[in-house]
Amino acid sequence: MKKFIIFFLSILMFMSINVVSVLAEEKQQVESTITQGVYDPDGKVIIVKAKGLVCAFCATSLEKVFFKEDSVSGMGIDLTTKEILINLKKGHEMSDALITEKIEWGGYNVESIIRQ
Repeated sequence: MKKFIIFFLSILMFMSINVVSVLAEEKQQVESTITQGVYDPDGKVIIVKAKGLVCAFCATSLEKVFFKEDSVSGMGIDLTTKEILINLKKGHEMSDALITEKIEWGGYNVESIIRQ
């Protein structure tokens, strides 16, 4: 029984180390994706998949619209994947309806909104 407990605990410890390294890698990837504003590691990250983003002007216009919101700390827009990454300030929220409204105002369509 002792061997089983030791084996089980060592597996749990190995899994927790992997989870920590995956989270650290994910955080670093998000931080490097933020191209405008400042990355707030304590803030929430929202990834929006949008149709119609094709040029740098599209990205710049959306960034201007979102940075009018006090809750936005940083943003990154990947024109290849059509993803908009929004980093909120710690303790701030932004509803899906507001995100959709801002993106549709710019003439684009929201496919999905993922919160991390």
